[in-house]
Amino acid sequence: MKAYKWLSPGQVGLFSNFTWPPPGEWVVSEAPVQDCLLGVHALRFEQLLDWIDDELWEVELAGAITERDAMLVAEQGRLVRRVEQWDEPAARSFSEVCARRSAGFAAQALRGAGLPEEADRVEQAGELSAMQEAAIAALQRTSDAGVSEALAFAADLVSLVGGSRPDAWGQPAGAASTVTQSAGAVAANAAFVAAHAAGRVAVAASDEAAYGVGFARERTWQLAWLEDVLHLG
Repeated sequence: MKAYKWLSPGQVGLFSNFTWPPPGEWVVSEAPVQDCLLGVHALRFEQLLDWIDDELWEVELAGAITERDAMLVAEQGRLVRRVEQWDEPAARSFSEVCARRSAGFAAQALRGAGLPEEADRVEQAGELSAMQEAAIAALQRTSDAGVSEALAFAADLVSLVGGSRPDAWGQPAGAASTVTQSAGAVAANAAFVAAHAAGRVAVAASDEAAYGVGFARERTWQLAWLEDVLHLG
């Protein structure tokens, strides 16, 4: 069975710390499969977003295979090929796209609150730093909790993509703010925050029941981006 697997640099499992053998060599579970504990864990295309890391591999699974909402667990598995299109530049590009998506949600919230000029400044900013500045400035123009939340998410994502703590923009000058994360880890976090922002903007425009719809819609968009750029699916 064809599937996918995210790995840290050097073909290492992020949580298992297991170093995979070269492509073609089978890894066999020594005990019955058990979610998150025993077995070869892999993903369908639709499950990729929850486990983003620095290396993406196409894998083959064999033997008994258990299917869960978040993953596949098999008795046997082997690496087939690395998806070379997913590299550090691609991960950074994906993170930046997620930041711009979040800015779009903030602009949507601003327009809904009757602040179209502020929305245009956030949405039309060229550099990410300018987008963050516009979002921070817009925060001073609204007392609406939902709009403020959307703007904060947009500002957070620019900091995150730039290698700082998400809330670094709101910290005193000189405060320790730099974090060390790989491009894959940043992409994983940026994608989730953008989807969460989409869900919260949907709630602000409707009610709490709208969160799941907004979150899922953005995850669908992100998956389509991966499919287009990485030629997967």
